[in-house]
Amino acid sequence: METATAPASGYAELTKAIDDSVRYTSNRAYLFGFLYFGVRTFLIIAATCASAKGIKFPEDHAAMLSLLVAIGTALDTLYRTQARYRENFLANDRFWGLQQDLAGIVPSDADALKKIRERWNAMNDQYGKAILPE
Repeated sequence: METATAPASGYAELTKAIDDSVRYTSNRAYLFGFLYFGVRTFLIIAATCASAKGIKFPEDHAAMLSLLVAIGTALDTLYRTQARYRENFLANDRFWGLQQDLAGIVPSDADALKKIRERWNAMNDQYGKAILPE
């Protein structure tokens, strides 16, 4: 994400930072969801075609289909699309909840803003640890 810590100043800046987090995690959840389900569907179809007997096209291209299945499986494992989809989806829910909590406070309440800012920082740290490779 672009910002590592919540802004130290007011309500508008914190609102923008949380809105950006909601938008970012939503976009990433859609991206990794599309990749995860798309790659899995392709792998199932390609593996089935590679093992098909008696049908000219799959039988003639079984080696290529098997290679594509192996490459697709390796890339899916490398990029951890399922885990990234899940983490982005869950992080989006958490950031959205924080967005709703922020909308329910008085903008001039410094203590409430500080608590929301601390929660945002903790969520951002948790999100970074969950998404970044080990």
